[in-house]
Amino acid sequence: MNLFLALVVAVLFGTGASMLLKPDLFRVVVGLALVANAASLTVIAAALSRGQAPISPLIEGESVDLDDLARSERSAEEELERGVPIEHDVDHDDAEAAR
Repeated sequence: MNLFLALVVAVLFGTGASMLLKPDLFRVVVGLALVANAASLTVIAAALSRGQAPISPLIEGESVDLDDLARSERSAEEELERGVPIEHDVDHDDAEAAR
């Protein structure tokens, strides 16, 4: 199914791009609409997946600590500004101890 959608997007985008290059205003507008539809279909097709859920469900009774999440995002942004590579597999406690 994904190959079919990729081919449809390719045909829509190619047709729209070639129509955008024509001097006729009507063809330019139709080409723009085709390119926009190709972009929308790309986003929709990217969301189609079989297997695991795109977002891991929370375990029953477990809640997300928003302050901890904000701290980890802030530290990741600071590390990016300093040029330090970010390690994604390190626990938050280990990251705090490394400081």
